[in-house]
Amino acid sequence: MYENSCEIMYKMISKRFALKRLLLNKENSEIYKGEENLMSAIANNRRHPKKNRYLIPADITNAHEPKDYVVKIAKALEFEKPRDFLWGERKEIELYAGYLFANLIKDAINDEKPDTVNQIYDVLADYIPYAKSKFYCDLVNEFGADVVRRVEIEFDNSDDYPNMLDKAIARIYSKVKPTYIETLKDFLYCKQSTHKLDRAFSYFVKKLLLPILQKAITDPSISNYAKIMLKECYSFIKKDLTSIGFAKHITYQVVTLSMTTIKKFIDIQKNDERPFNLDCIKNKWLTTILVEDF
Repeated sequence: MYENSCEIMYKMISKRFALKRLLLNKENSEIYKGEENLMSAIANNRRHPKKNRYLIPADITNAHEPKDYVVKIAKALEFEKPRDFLWGERKEIELYAGYLFANLIKDAINDEKPDTVNQIYDVLADYIPYAKSKFYCDLVNEFGADVVRRVEIEFDNSDDYPNMLDKAIARIYSKVKPTYIETLKDFLYCKQSTHKLDRAFSYFVKKLLLPILQKAITDPSISNYAKIMLKECYSFIKKDLTSIGFAKHITYQVVTLSMTTIKKFIDIQKNDERPFNLDCIKNKWLTTILVEDF
């Protein structure tokens, strides 16, 4: 659950650890005596399902020798605060926030229950080119490309769906960026360990992020109208493909008229896109984050 999003955080924690250890010229035994193997695992982002599933084990408070991993490691490596070791300073969070945002959305689509996934789709479908691309992709997934061609309607390339998804995510991110980043900072700084990070991200998406996204839809009347038309087109095409004797000319007329209207909506949204430069935002995530090159 939220595997990609968690991996981003684990990579950055391990690289913060390794960089500080190098700068201070410290051995693992100087950081946490008796836990040298664990220190090595953290530095190299090695996780064991039983020993350190979330990279840094949860603190042990009810033993003869209690262990306070995060605080002790942060102190040994001279981080100003334990949270800076786990999540980075505030400016660092701003650098990786966009990349994490994209992965949180994609992880949620793959991992959450249908109700949450549908709410995310509704938000992303505010970007009508994405809604249109998903419409084609869903048709192909349900009926197959060869079957869909029998409707004799010109379809967009369903292979373009991943790019449209990225653009829809970039667009909504541009609208919520300041609020999202502040909410993310507050959320991370309240979490004092990586224990059950996947569940924490699930809570963040459902309870904190989704309400922010839903408030950011700029013109729900246009996007809702487009979604209704696409849903109607889907219904007509499905009947066309599954019912004997269904009037194909009706399907053609309904879909053609709907797509003409939707194209007008897309042209309107092109003006809405210009301040964002969606491709630039999408590419920037991959060049400014500290995951690959600390």
